[in-house]
Amino acid sequence: MDLEARPYRYFVAIAEKGSFRAAAAALNVSQPALSAQIRELERRLGFALFARTSRRVTLTAQGALFLGNARRIILETEFLNRAARDIRTNPLRIGVAHFTAQIPERLHLIENFIRQYPEIPLNVVGGQHAQLFQGLREHAIDVAVTLAARPDGEASAVEDDGPMEGAERLAYGDRIVGLLVPAEHPWAGLDPIPRELLAGHQIGTISRAHGIGLTERMARLLHTAGAVPLRVPEGDAVGLIRYGAVRRLPVIDLGWFPVPADLPADDMVKRRVAGWEIIVDLLVVRRRDGGQATLDRFWRSVLATRTPEPAT
Repeated sequence: MDLEARPYRYFVAIAEKGSFRAAAAALNVSQPALSAQIRELERRLGFALFARTSRRVTLTAQGALFLGNARRIILETEFLNRAARDIRTNPLRIGVAHFTAQIPERLHLIENFIRQYPEIPLNVVGGQHAQLFQGLREHAIDVAVTLAARPDGEASAVEDDGPMEGAERLAYGDRIVGLLVPAEHPWAGLDPIPRELLAGHQIGTISRAHGIGLTERMARLLHTAGAVPLRVPEGDAVGLIRYGAVRRLPVIDLGWFPVPADLPADDMVKRRVAGWEIIVDLLVVRRRDGGQATLDRFWRSVLATRTPEPAT
């Protein structure tokens, strides 16, 4: 049964409509029932909410002060009811990194599951990369979808996902890191670009929106090549591409993000860099201690539909 906020809804409706009659009509209740609810609420609060005359109803000073609180109570009650419904229906909770909304493969991953199992309730929530792993640890989500650099044996100074006992990780696909280069840039005619050409040149790179681990790997990659990492105003992958297009500068290409459709065709071209072998996985991670049948179905769907391309 839903938690009740009826008296507060009635109070707010009268305050907004300016009359008991109009509020009763809007709420589809009788005017005597509405009046009885307000009298009971006033009794419980210990003060009058409305000053009543034969022609109009106005808020008392106390009622005006209480109006904002009543609206908050209604919103909080709606939130609690949604939370209770989620617990009753036991939806599959999928956490996705915000930036993955621009990745067609990530969209396909979830939409394919919806087509297969339309009867299974889903709750898809966005978050930062590190928040997803925290959500898994705290059982706030059942599965996470994000991007991560494949481990290469070199330890990171700071790990934002880190090892998690009982977790299972699956690469839905992979790409190799390269560069996006303005079409008129001298490097645009090279594929691959010799790594030594990068020395001394500014190259735009991602921000921590993509997680500390991946960001650090990109910084090390540029430092090793002697390039100058350039932080940009919006450091997510799509913002980075747009910045490179505006400034006509090479930028890091994680491989997963298409050039925005509103940019001219071939305005920014993808190029490999000789010696760069960092693989970025579209990573799906779940806990293995949940025992949830819907999660097992989702995992099987991911396994059945993934078509990872060779990281070339």
